[in-house]
Amino acid sequence: MLESLRIQNIALVTFLELNFHKGLNVLSGETGAGKTIIIDSINFILGERADKTLIRSGENFAEVEAVFSLDDNQLLRERFASLKLDFTREITVFRKMALDGKNECRLNGVAVSLQNLRSLTSLIADIHGQHEHQSLLKPENHLDILDKYAERDIRVPLKEYGELYSEYKQIESLIKKYGTNEERERKIESLKYEIDEISSVNLTQELEDEVTRARQIAGNFEQLMSKVSFVYNALSGGEDVNCLQITSDALNSLKDASKYDERLDALSERLETAKIEIKDIADSVKDIADGYNYDPKYFEETEIKYDKIKLLHKKYGATVKDVHDYYDKIRKEYELLIDMGVDSDKREKEFGELKEKLFNAGVKLSEARRKGAAKFEKEIMDSLADLGMKNSVFSVEFSDIDSFIDDTVFKANGIDSAEYLISANVGEPLKPLARIISGGEMSRLMLAIKTVTAKLDGIDLLVFDEIDTGISGNIAISVARKMSEIAENSQVIAVSHLPSIAAIADYNYFISKSVENGKTSTHIKQLDEQSKIKEIARLSGGLSGELAENHAKQLILEIKG
Repeated sequence: MLESLRIQNIALVTFLELNFHKGLNVLSGETGAGKTIIIDSINFILGERADKTLIRSGENFAEVEAVFSLDDNQLLRERFASLKLDFTREITVFRKMALDGKNECRLNGVAVSLQNLRSLTSLIADIHGQHEHQSLLKPENHLDILDKYAERDIRVPLKEYGELYSEYKQIESLIKKYGTNEERERKIESLKYEIDEISSVNLTQELEDEVTRARQIAGNFEQLMSKVSFVYNALSGGEDVNCLQITSDALNSLKDASKYDERLDALSERLETAKIEIKDIADSVKDIADGYNYDPKYFEETEIKYDKIKLLHKKYGATVKDVHDYYDKIRKEYELLIDMGVDSDKREKEFGELKEKLFNAGVKLSEARRKGAAKFEKEIMDSLADLGMKNSVFSVEFSDIDSFIDDTVFKANGIDSAEYLISANVGEPLKPLARIISGGEMSRLMLAIKTVTAKLDGIDLLVFDEIDTGISGNIAISVARKMSEIAENSQVIAVSHLPSIAAIADYNYFISKSVENGKTSTHIKQLDEQSKIKEIARLSGGLSGELAENHAKQLILEIKG
């Protein structure tokens, strides 16, 4: 849920800090006071695209900071992990937009892209307004809503279909790309060249390290031998004097001296250890030096290997793993193309069999989806009845499945197309939403859908931006109660002008504006009980005084029933 929101320089807002709560939070105020600014700010912090017109006039930047508390669920943890972020039960999101183009977006202080922010916040919050009303009118969105509701029913068949669809698209792509024998042979020849080029080097990290080291030795052989010889002679190989000899002499003297002062015993032991270490280093240096043997032919071969390795990295990947991954990829494609060419009749038969399997999986998915749709229709109609549309009939109409597999259009989500139909009144036939539904009916249908799907979405925050458009009277009371019902399981923030919704709210906020120093500013404050009563009285018709306030009190009592 959204715990707090800090807004600076957004539209008419100079600076605002808000605390929200669990339950139904209702924002109201005079027309033009800036209620939409709050929704715009929430959209902004959730990662929606925004332009610089959102920045308050005369300011150089706009910023919003929000604190969310999260449920600990597997889906959220997986999304955090996919974005390489540590999961926390509380997150702080900060976003800043500046006229100079220096924009910021941070989650718990870590810079994130807008795409990643949206990916995460889509699991946290859902905003509904006039845009979503228009979205509901588009049939291409209907199947997605249904699938979200019927997720448990379709999970297994959708997974089975998806696996076959992935295989089908891969082979279909290759057939389209290399359909003719000439195209296929050219690609096979190209892949064969790359496979041979990579495999001829037999590249491993150990080989690359060895070749690199050998090349360094060859290129600096004289200087290397000079330095190594000097080290060995300095430590133990000098004919007249060397470090090992000096250390031995010093050790003998120290042992003699320790007969007269026992404190020197410990130093003798340390020097003994140093002597052993010096000898070991000297011997190791000599062993390495003895292994140096300048062979022009060997180093020429090393240079050739180095050039081949360098070429592999340039063409196929920056690391050894990248080269191996590319090799595995082209090897699979090569083998598949070879198989395609061995027996074209067999290939076409196997592709046909795969297509048939995919079709059958699509039919199975469609059957599961239609069972889910029957339950979805009933729950929507029950919810519409609660919202004053008890005579409405809601239906999910599926397109017929073509009996000819070759004429079937395979999509990532199956072979179905679906559209929502509704009859809002007795005796009217079912028709598409866009043709018959009014603004008030659309608002109630949207609310009915959210009532049914909110529990399944696992989303803690729902924001409704004047979803009560076109509603009044008893219907408004039904809508208010339905929003309160949703708020029992999710935090709800609603911008509304209806007194019934303000009355049933758990928390009320009043939005106003004022003119100061020639500039208009929006303000917001949380209302106490008495201020809430006054606001409900205002929403009920602009009346004031004891009579209006008594009416507001009565509305609160009745609606909370």
